[in-house]
Amino acid sequence: MAKAVAVAEEQNQGMQVWKSQPAKLSGFLKDVRNELKKVVSPSPTEVRSTTIVVIVTVFVFAFYFWIVDNVIGKGIEVVLDKLTSH
Repeated sequence: MAKAVAVAEEQNQGMQVWKSQPAKLSGFLKDVRNELKKVVSPSPTEVRSTTIVVIVTVFVFAFYFWIVDNVIGKGIEVVLDKLTSH
């Protein structure tokens, strides 16, 4: 008898979960709509300026890593030449 009551209660809880899903979804969609109202698109001037900053930064880092790569490469060449010139 106790098992039957427990099973019935589990089924009742399962039905409550299913019944609460539309309300949860509706609340979630309302929250999404409210957050999307807060989104602001950047102006074309802001887009241009940040794009320029990104491009310049990429070139600066590329140049820096090119220099570091060449220095390390030359250093390895010197070490290998010293080790193999016996």
